[in-house]
Amino acid sequence: MTAHQSNSPQESAPSVLTLDLSGSLESSRLLVEDLAQQAPHWPAFARVLSRGEWLAPGPSIPQIPSPAPLALLGEGEDPADAFWLRADPVHLRPDQDFLLLWDASALDLSDEEARQLAETFNGHFQADGFLLKTPAPGRWYLRCASTIEGETTPVDEVTGRNIAHFMPRGKDCQRLAQLMNETQMLFHEHPVNQARAASGQWTVSGVWPWGGGRLPPAEPHDGLTIFSDDPLHRGLARWQSATAHAVPGDYDQWKLRAGQRNLVRLDQPAIPARHGDGPAWQTALADIENRWLLPALADGQSLLLNLGRLGRVRYAPSMGWRFWRRSRPLWYWLTVTLDQTSDESTQ
Repeated sequence: MTAHQSNSPQESAPSVLTLDLSGSLESSRLLVEDLAQQAPHWPAFARVLSRGEWLAPGPSIPQIPSPAPLALLGEGEDPADAFWLRADPVHLRPDQDFLLLWDASALDLSDEEARQLAETFNGHFQADGFLLKTPAPGRWYLRCASTIEGETTPVDEVTGRNIAHFMPRGKDCQRLAQLMNETQMLFHEHPVNQARAASGQWTVSGVWPWGGGRLPPAEPHDGLTIFSDDPLHRGLARWQSATAHAVPGDYDQWKLRAGQRNLVRLDQPAIPARHGDGPAWQTALADIENRWLLPALADGQSLLLNLGRLGRVRYAPSMGWRFWRRSRPLWYWLTVTLDQTSDESTQ
């Protein structure tokens, strides 16, 4: 927590624009050090982070107890009252004495590859009451015959890390572990993987289950307009009968459809951040600076930036006059928050 961070969020005025950057700035220290060496001139990031009010981490949208069925709803499917898990395709790579996981964004699966793997999976697990659906090549959903109780970790939090620290925990953890192990064996010699290996592509090692639950009763929306390409946000909007749009190209295009309360999910830097692709990460951050933050500040727009585990930052135009707060670049704030989260993890 920074020196001027508050523990309790302020009530957002109707004109506040929430920019959800969660997952986009939670990068490795190596990427941050490279950013510091490049030292790009991003004055809007510097102004908001230096003169805004830092808040404790929190969700941009209400806590969602069942991400899998809501995301499936956002894919245009009907989850009904079944229990669903996300079961996304992953690649596992040995590293010394453990396995590192890479999510579907590193696989570039085709629709046909996903269909063939799901067909094999369903033929094997049908008697166990499992059904795998693949509405998108990299987003898979598993219908379960009964509730599976336990704690799971979203796949994007595991990417590039040792899976041993993130395996399912709780009452049905052994059931999920067995499913994962059997799927690895099932996919190991699959024709899809044989063809991928022969062409030098990473294979699909198995699935990563997370976010399980049933679709909760519908709740009326509170005037929130969501701009997102994430099926979870689209599903939330359908669930609440709220307004949802694709992410516009820039701030000016957003203004044409802005509602009373607005959430824009900007996750373009997230994938290169997870994969350690510094140039692509910096390019995506520069787009946010130029397409969103600079025109928003010029327009006198109040902002709430959600930086995921790093915290949130509330900025109002009047805060721009806080000259006693030294303007520091984005890489400085990322270094500070990395040091803080590292210290907290060792306590």
